[in-house]
Amino acid sequence: MYLVAYFYFAPFFVTVLNHFLRDSEEISAKVLPTICKLISKFPEEEKTELLDSLVRTKIESITTMKNGRDTMVKMLEQLFEMFSPTQLMDSNYHEYLFDVVRNERAIKYKLRAAQVIGSKIVVPLIKGKKHRALLTSLTDDLRQSKHFRERQIYIQIAASAYEADNEIFKKHFAKNIAQDLE
Repeated sequence: MYLVAYFYFAPFFVTVLNHFLRDSEEISAKVLPTICKLISKFPEEEKTELLDSLVRTKIESITTMKNGRDTMVKMLEQLFEMFSPTQLMDSNYHEYLFDVVRNERAIKYKLRAAQVIGSKIVVPLIKGKKHRALLTSLTDDLRQSKHFRERQIYIQIAASAYEADNEIFKKHFAKNIAQDLE
């Protein structure tokens, strides 16, 4: 019964969602959490497809907007709250957060992105080998940067990792921070 309903309503569902996401930024930002909740109910294969076809399209359109930074960071915060970090990393959604950390000029957006990176990406994924090199590279680049703001972002990532999992903080951040203070 579920499969029949799924195949019958899925195309209509996608059309309706596309319509909402094409609306103004204010409307699409408010309906995005609901859309993400609906997408999260789909089977895994369809989740990835819907994320790529609906949400990525919206993020890409926001990156070209003049004042879309707040909306984009908010969308990414919601995505990493609702979906598996592994699934989002495999679909390269982390690149949007990394881009904010590396290239955004406003510190408030950098700090929000760093919060998500620390608590929603580093903590659950750094134990596994698949993403460890990428995450370690990012954090090491920030930690060793000549720019104070990038080192500040590193500390924010470490602080959010500490809040989420003290053991991850001890293993991957505390020793480096102590060495840098010497």
